[in-house]
Amino acid sequence: MMQNMKSLRDTFIFSQMNEGGYIDKKLELFMNPNSAIVATSSMLEEPLMRINKTFKYPAKMAVLEGFKNGALVPLVLQKGVNDRMPISIPFLVNKDRTKALVFIDNYAQPNSQGDINIDHKKLYCLMESAYFALQGIPRNNSIIINKGSLIWAHIFTKVLNKKFALNTDKNALNKVIFLASKYFLTNIIGMKDQNTVFNYALKNCNSATEILMKDIDAEFTPDTFENIATFLTKLANVPFKFVSGFEKITVRDYISSFAEMYGQSTLFALETLEYFVFMISSVVIGAYLNNQTTLEDMVDTDGAKLYFELGR
Repeated sequence: MMQNMKSLRDTFIFSQMNEGGYIDKKLELFMNPNSAIVATSSMLEEPLMRINKTFKYPAKMAVLEGFKNGALVPLVLQKGVNDRMPISIPFLVNKDRTKALVFIDNYAQPNSQGDINIDHKKLYCLMESAYFALQGIPRNNSIIINKGSLIWAHIFTKVLNKKFALNTDKNALNKVIFLASKYFLTNIIGMKDQNTVFNYALKNCNSATEILMKDIDAEFTPDTFENIATFLTKLANVPFKFVSGFEKITVRDYISSFAEMYGQSTLFALETLEYFVFMISSVVIGAYLNNQTTLEDMVDTDGAKLYFELGR
């Protein structure tokens, strides 16, 4: 049912961001002890104490154990080194899934006593999201499939709705939600059975007819869901199926608008399940690592159900 999942490096957005080795050069800095510091428990004593005392999230003990045994490695740059990792990449997992680098540098500040000041909610969310990625998020879980596809579809569609007033045309709105659901299920979850994908996607639409969705489905062959660029390009190439103006959609403009609406830290939620979960977790925890107030209504109780399912 599920295919092998692509790594972050296989995504369209990473390929664009890493042009000329931009990300690789930053990663080299964080891997060099002369330019980066591995944050220890003594350096993070205060936020860790608050996490221990106040948090009751189901994965808390496993996350703290992962930090203690070195599987989760929080990193900050040495004083005077300013080439930070983009906030869109809060963590990276190695190939054999034994270690995750957690880039807390954008949210942390070492002080003169050797401690690292960081909001405890932000620290926990960053480490927990890296832990989930390290463990591997179950892609055949019904809650992740159902709630995840619904939330992702509405988050994706909201950007286009703002530009093209999709909510004034129920059919156009349902078509985009249907296709966005298919993209999530096909590209991000890796579901291969097309009949199953269709049924899940149809379920996410409000009062949509199966006939209408089959019509638009015929236009979007599997190759159009290859990455976010091919998907957006196809939407722009058949504007007559949606609303006037859809031909103006460009990949660059959509991705820029997405980041502006939800925050730069959410970019890879467009192409990977791990970073989508990071976005959801931040909202549920209240870590404000993204534009929380914009996302809260769409994440809501469905996001909480997805989040707590992961921590079981």
